[in-house]
Amino acid sequence: MPNNTLFRADINETIELPEDMQWTDEFEWSDLAQATPQYTRGGALVIQQSTKLAGRPVTLGGEWVWVNRGDYKKLQEWTAIPQLQMTLTLHNANPARTFTVTFRTHEGAIDCRPVVFTAPELDDAPYTGEIRLIII
Repeated sequence: MPNNTLFRADINETIELPEDMQWTDEFEWSDLAQATPQYTRGGALVIQQSTKLAGRPVTLGGEWVWVNRGDYKKLQEWTAIPQLQMTLTLHNANPARTFTVTFRTHEGAIDCRPVVFTAPELDDAPYTGEIRLIII
């Protein structure tokens, strides 16, 4: 099975992500937005609902998923680019799924730590963590 990928079309660059990197919050989203129900003065219940057009969070991570430090450094550089759009392809589903995403910088786009700290820190050192994206 091929690895999952995060692709930047503007510079034609791809970062491969491990195939066992999970979409950990996949089922915490609802397409339906609902305001807090309110009551009219006459006692009737008013519920306002609408369908969300975008904004689904995609958190990629897992207990034993390792990404090398160099890729996390590159992702960190990408988080500084305003309005960056990327293509996320998840090959760990059948069929593969593709989404247009950007970083969730308002929630901390990347959270990573070394599996084992060594000095000097090398770009191929294994790190574990999360990548926080949002579908646009």
